[in-house]
Parts: sequence; structure tokens; C-alpha cells
Amino acid sequence: MVKSYLAEEELRQYLLRAAKEDGIQRQAGLFVGQCSPQKDYIFHAACTPNLNMSENDPGVGEASLGKWQKKETEWVVGHARQLTRMLPGGLCVIGVFLLCASEMEEDVQGALRKMLFAVEHAVNANSLWKRGDDDVQERVAMHLCTKSKKSLTTLDRITVRSYDISDPKCNACPAEWKFQSLHASRGTELHCNLRVHLQIPCNRHCLSNINQDLKTGLRAWAHDVMAGVCLINGSYRSDDDLLTGAQVKPGRGKGKRSGAIDPLLVTLLLPPRREQVADGQKAVPWYDGALTLTGSLHCRAFVHCHKPCVGEALKALKRDIVSSLWTRCQLLMEDLLIDESGRRDVSLVLADMEQEDKCTEPSCLPRSNFPPPKLSTYRRLVRNRGHLAALLTAILAMGLFLLFFME
Repeated sequence: MVKSYLAEEELRQYLLRAAKEDGIQRQAGLFVGQCSPQKDYIFHAACTPNLNMSENDPGVGEASLGKWQKKETEWVVGHARQLTRMLPGGLCVIGVFLLCASEMEEDVQGALRKMLFAVEHAVNANSLWKRGDDDVQERVAMHLCTKSKKSLTTLDRITVRSYDISDPKCNACPAEWKFQSLHASRGTELHCNLRVHLQIPCNRHCLSNINQDLKTGLRAWAHDVMAGVCLINGSYRSDDDLLTGAQVKPGRGKGKRSGAIDPLLVTLLLPPRREQVADGQKAVPWYDGALTLTGSLHCRAFVHCHKPCVGEALKALKRDIVSSLWTRCQLLMEDLLIDESGRRDVSLVLADMEQEDKCTEPSCLPRSNFPPPKLSTYRRLVRNRGHLAALLTAILAMGLFLLFFME
């Protein structure tokens, strides 16, 4: 079965302008869209900033060309990470494209394949959820040859292939590409406002450990979000129901779309947190610090596919909730890495928890997920003051005995 891709009509002119840009003979980029089992929709194309080098430069040999292509892939991966942070729920990086004058099909497809799998690996490794069996696994790779002027006018030199990203050894499959006006048929939007108050135990003396502890704590919270119950406009809907919204009367003013659908307001109900300690594991009695996350999340998801189900739309919205909070935490940690790079002790929005009697139980994740933090010498003495007193008593008794024996 050939995979079909419907691209927004405006992308035709975007690709033509990128191919005709002076001084650039090779241009890579990313496609943003929405996946569905039957066909995928591509709404936007984003060119990756150039490395100011071309494969035809006389100073670029075979060895340096390989290093440059590797750098190009890293450049595209970094672009994909930043772009993914800005996307609402339901949209994702759906593929990559390459505009170049090379006619070597094997070389171009090899470069596109490396870019595509590198992007997917980087995006998935940074997410807090795992791709499910019902998720679409195909991604698209497009090559536009810019050697002849005729191809830039008619776009007849486009080569489109799809890859199964779940199989690193998969072969390229042919795909169908078609430009179509997608803005005319507006999809459905879901909105959700969520109040967040999380306390995540962590070690405040090591920034790398804080980042890992933060990710571990948010994974537990993300599991609760994905398992939460949703109410759409105050009513519970089964996952198998078709997602429909209230139709708005056609507008007469300029810029108003006829048949638009009001956004659906979603209320997320989270289950209560419970401590669960796995067999053979011991709960950690205390933590060095705690990272408190407090605020409101305003999240949304966009569903464009034909006759979407309620379960698909809610899954996209829940993933947007998780990614929104995780993205903000990542930006915070990146700022700390820059500001605190010269300091050994890192102090944040961290609550000091040195007194055990004042330590509160975190409600967001089990303590068994965290290793016991390293204790300073002073705190070891404080925690073992009973043993210390016994040792001092023994030393004092030994001193008195020796003094009496000498006399």
C-alpha cells in the first residue's frame, strides 16, 4: 500500500523560493504535519539554517565532505529539537527534505535516511512517553533536484519516499505526494487549562543529578496524565466516539471562515498519587532538596484527520500537556547550566530539607525511584550522633584507665 501525503498548497511556492535562493546549492529542512493511518497531512516546511558550505565547493574533498554531511545531520537534529518544543499537540516533525543539484539518487536518499532516523531518535529520546502500537510509524523523505530550471517551475523532479522508523533496517517505500489547500477544511481544536503543583525530590548539590531526578519525577507525573479521565465540554465521551464540535454560523465578514468549529474545552481529572514501593526496594528516608513546580498550563491540540476519534484527540492533548511542562523545565535547566557553569554548588527554587521532622512526603512519585543522596561529613556526624557519643565515651574511659595505671 502506497502512503499518501497531502501538502499545503502554499508549500509549493515556499520550496521554489528556497530552491532559487542565490548562493545556496544544498538546503535541508523539516516537514511539520499530522499523521493518520490512511494519509498524512503536511502543513508547514521549515528550512534549516545553512552551514554556508556547498558540496560543490572546490575546497571540499571527499573526506571533508563526509564530515560536512555529518555536521549537516547534527544541524538538522538540533533544528528538530527546537521545532518540536514549539509544536502544539497533534502536530509533529513528519519528515525531512533536501533541495540540491545532485542527481545521484543513492547518495541523496542515503543522506535523507540518516537525517530522518537521527531526527526521530533525538525527538523520541527526549520525550516522556513511549510511542504506542497505534501510532503511525511512517515518515517521509523528499528530494527536489534543482539542477534544471524546468524542475523549479513545475516541481516535476520531486522524489518522495517513506520509511518505517520502528525498523532501522527498513527499505524505502514509494509514496504519493499531492499539493492541496488544507486551510479550507479547518480541523478541530481542543483546549485544556491545568493547575500544576509538583514537589520532586532531588539532590541540590549536583546539577546533572537534578536534571535526571526532574525527568524521573515528571515521568511518573506523565504516566498519571496519560491515565487521567477527560471531560469534553463537561461530558464524558467514549474513546471510540467520533470527535465532533458545535458548528458556528457562517460569517459574512472578511477573513471569517464558514463552517468553523468552536474549540472544545477539556477538563483533565488526575488520579490521586499513591506510594508504591517495588519488591526488594527500600524507600529512601530523606532527600537533600526538592524542586517545586507551581503554575498553570494552557495547552491545546489540533486534529485535522478525517473523522477523528475521541481517544486520538485526547491522546494528542495529553501529550501536549506533558511536553509543555517538560519543555519549560528543560529551558530552566539550560539557563542554569549557562549561569551556574562556574559554580560547584547549585541553589534553585529548592526547598532545604535538612531537618527530617519538617520533611513532607512528596505526592508526585515514590521515593524508591531515587538513590540516597551523598551526605556531607557534618551531616554524617549529626545522623550518627549516638555512635559518636559511644565512641567519645570509650575514648574517655581509655584515657582515665591509662592515667590511673601510670600513677
